[in-house]
Amino acid sequence: MSILNVNQIQPVGSGQTVTISATNVDAGSATVTAGTFSGNLSSSGISTFSDTVNVGAGKSIRLYGATSGYSEIIAAAGSASTTFTLPANGGSASQYLQTDGAGVLSWATVTSPEILQVVHALNETQGSVINTAATSYNDTGLSATITPVAAGSSILIFVSQYHYVLTSTINTASGRLKLRRGTTDLKEYQKGIYKTDGGSGAHALWGNVCVTYLDTPTYTLGNSVSYNTQVKSDNSNNCTLTWNTTPSTMVLMEIKA
Repeated sequence: MSILNVNQIQPVGSGQTVTISATNVDAGSATVTAGTFSGNLSSSGISTFSDTVNVGAGKSIRLYGATSGYSEIIAAAGSASTTFTLPANGGSASQYLQTDGAGVLSWATVTSPEILQVVHALNETQGSVINTAATSYNDTGLSATITPVAAGSSILIFVSQYHYVLTSTINTASGRLKLRRGTTDLKEYQKGIYKTDGGSGAHALWGNVCVTYLDTPTYTLGNSVSYNTQVKSDNSNNCTLTWNTTPSTMVLMEIKA
């Protein structure tokens, strides 16, 4: 059955319930398609539905303001079938609405990254010459240790590692630096930017490797986390660490989760 036009339904007596069973109910400019639904009728309209109300394809739900304008909700064309579950309350000031990925919405508070502590290490002692003709890395002596004060923090690492390479052929030396957490390798960086001293015979090339790395270690509160660097040469040359007290530095920042 299709009810093509309904001007007025008048319940008998106050507080009565009217049940409408229909395929389509056409109420002027809006068409509501449903199987069976029931609601309480009042002078201001239906206040409660006991079943799902379906709005036709491409149509919207429009809520008018008390004095002017309206707010309108419409599904995206070709959108997937999704059910959104609203939060149980209005949230707090400055919160935002987030989803769990399954359509359940909740209020969340905006958080900004917070630096909980900073640790700085400096190495400006000239090291002995390290024979790096072998493929193995050598410790630089630059290291720093941090003890996280919060669970789940990340550690932001800045390294400026100076090293000095001796080579018999000008402009052929290159080196590698490795960043480590304890004995765990984190990242390898190839080739510093070197400058020749212009001499004859053995040549010296030197430069810095600058590193920025965000680490998310697994740790237990109260236990420290240590970081260090290693270097090697790519060209069977010797290298040393620092030169004329040129410093190498490491900075660790604990970032709150």
